[in-house]
Amino acid sequence: MCNSTQEQDEADKEITLNAYDKVIQRIRQEQHLITVVQSKYLASVEFKKQIVEWLNKSPSIDNLLSIKKILKNLKARLRWKLVEKNNLEESDDYSEHEITRIKEEITGLRNSLIQEIYNEQEEYERLTSLVQKWFPELPLLHPEAGILTYMNSGGLLTVSLERDLLDAEPMKELSTKRPLVCSEVQELKVLLKGYSVDVNTEAKVIERAAKYHRVWSEFKEKSGLLQLMFLFLCKSDPLAYLMVPYYPGASLGALQASTPLTLEAQRASMNSMVVRSLNLTSPEIRMGQLASPSSDMYAYGCLLFWLIVQNQEFKIKEDGTPELDGLTMHDKVKALLLNLICSNRMTAEQVLDDDCFFLPCMIPAPLQNELDEELKCEKTEEKDEDTLSSDSAQ
Repeated sequence: MCNSTQEQDEADKEITLNAYDKVIQRIRQEQHLITVVQSKYLASVEFKKQIVEWLNKSPSIDNLLSIKKILKNLKARLRWKLVEKNNLEESDDYSEHEITRIKEEITGLRNSLIQEIYNEQEEYERLTSLVQKWFPELPLLHPEAGILTYMNSGGLLTVSLERDLLDAEPMKELSTKRPLVCSEVQELKVLLKGYSVDVNTEAKVIERAAKYHRVWSEFKEKSGLLQLMFLFLCKSDPLAYLMVPYYPGASLGALQASTPLTLEAQRASMNSMVVRSLNLTSPEIRMGQLASPSSDMYAYGCLLFWLIVQNQEFKIKEDGTPELDGLTMHDKVKALLLNLICSNRMTAEQVLDDDCFFLPCMIPAPLQNELDEELKCEKTEEKDEDTLSSDSAQ
C-alpha cells in the first residue's frame, strides 16, 4: 500500500513538473511573440515617419541635375585654362608669374571638380536609397540621370571625370600589362590604372570592379583590400581607368629592377629575420640544409601568420614554428598556414589555387564569427515564429 502511494505521488509530481514546463515554455513563447510584435510596430512607426513626406509628392532629381550643370561649367573652364596655359608656355611672351597664376587656377578648378563629383555621388546615394525603398520606377522616369548606371557599378562609376582633365604623369616603370599614370587629386597622390575595353568587355570590367568595391565599402580596412576611388571611361580611347591611392616605392617589380633581390642561398646565409619572436628562417635551414623554394614558402607562411594573428599572443614550438591552436582565425586560413609551416609544404602554385583566397574567406575571422552568430540568431527566430504560427493555428 505504501509503495502504491509513493508511486502515485511520483506520478503526480512528474505530471505537475511537465505541466509547469509547458506553462513556462508557453510564457516564454508569448514573451518572444510580444517582443517580435513590438519590434515590428516600432519598425512600422519608423517607416511611417520616413514615408510620410513622399505620400503626396515624388522625389525630384533637380539637385542632381544642378550638380551636373555645375560640373559641366567647371570642366569647360578647366579645359579653357589648360589651353591658355599651353598657349602661354609656347608663346614668345613667356611669363613665369602668369604661368604660376594659371597653374594655381587650374589646381583650384580641379579640386572644385573633384569636390562636386563627391557631391554628385552623395546625391546618387540618396536617390539610390529611394529607389531601393519606395520608388523602383525612378530610374525609368528619369533615364537621363543615369541612376541605374550608378547603381550597377556599386557607386564606383562616374561619367563626370575625364582623363584629359587631370595632370597625369606616365609611370613607365610600373606600366607593364596596362598603362599607369600618376596624378594629384585634392593634394592626394593617386594612380590611374588603364584597362583596354570594347563593347563586349566594358560591362564585365565595370561588374568586376563594382563587386570588388562593394566588399571594400562593407569592410573597409578590415577587408585588407586596396580602396577604389573612381572608375571612369575614356572618351577618346577604348580605355577604362581605375583611380586608387598611390603608395610610392610599393611596387615589387620596380624594387627588383632598381635593387635586385639576392638569391635564395644568399638570403638564407644572412642573419635570420625575426618578426615578433617569429623566425622566418625555416627549421631545415637552421639545421644546416640548403635553401630551397620550400624554405621561401615557410617564410611566406610566417609572414601570413603574422598578418592574420595581429595582436593575438602566440607560442613558439621547440622546432621554432608557431603554435596555431587557440588562435582566432578562419578554419581555411588555419589549414593553409599549417600546410605552409609543416615539413611537406605547399608550392606557390598550390597556394594560389587554395580555397582560402576565394572571396568569402577574405572576411576577417572575428567579423566572420559575428556574421555566423547573427545568422544563427535569425534562423532561431524564424523557427520560433513558425512554431508560434503552428500553435496558433491549432
